[in-house]
Amino acid sequence: MVIRRIRIAETGVRFSLGPPTMLKLFGINIADLSLVETLARLNELRLSGGQHLVVTANPEILLEARRHPEYRQVIAGASLVLADGVGVILASYLMGQPIIKGRVTGVDLVEAIVKDSGKQRYSVFLAGSTEDILNKTTQYFSSKYSNINIVGRYSGLKIKKYETGVSDGETNDLIKKINEVKPDVLLLAFGHPKQELWLVDHLKQLSVKIGMGVGGTFDYLSGSTPRAPRWLRIIGLEWLFRLINEPLRFSRIVDATIVFPAYVLLGIIKKLFHMEQ
Repeated sequence: MVIRRIRIAETGVRFSLGPPTMLKLFGINIADLSLVETLARLNELRLSGGQHLVVTANPEILLEARRHPEYRQVIAGASLVLADGVGVILASYLMGQPIIKGRVTGVDLVEAIVKDSGKQRYSVFLAGSTEDILNKTTQYFSSKYSNINIVGRYSGLKIKKYETGVSDGETNDLIKKINEVKPDVLLLAFGHPKQELWLVDHLKQLSVKIGMGVGGTFDYLSGSTPRAPRWLRIIGLEWLFRLINEPLRFSRIVDATIVFPAYVLLGIIKKLFHMEQ
């Protein structure tokens, strides 16, 4: 992976909610917020001025950040990093910094953002995935909620491997489409790490206030990919459901369920025996 070193300036935003409790994992501060508190914080970011990167950090993203210091710098510099995944919650307890308010998944947060858009009078732009999936996602929201504000969609950009500092005609077309409608929130489905790298590299060119990578969220909301039943998600077995329904995700599931916990335990052992510098 080739990544240009990036520094994201601190925003200096002061939140009326007060600073959240933080779990520090692999050099990244992860906020302990409920879904309701997350929405409130996003609204404060939106109204505070400036531009903000928001990350829902699951074990795969955190592993990618651990393996690639430059990507870790991008995630660590985000305005808000949330705990997405039972593995992150369990890690917080093992490390003695429990995230007690639960995880905020990308799927739940995206649905809450769109649902809230009409009431709070902000606009949302959906990008990435395919035209069919974006259409079905929009139809899902329109059928479920009477007052939403999705102002645009773009499915044309296909990114197999993204390197910061690289642009092309499709990227410029996406930027143009976004800036024509000036959305408050951009939800980008390129998958990690591409979506975060793209956002950080182009945020200053975009007329948006909040940019968030959403991975495969639109696949689930559109019904194109089945989501695990709620009870499986609650007890932490969503990975098993995904393995059965999406066997091609095997290596990613191994990362999330075996490699990630191993690194967490290794970090705990190092701290116990004062092995870290």
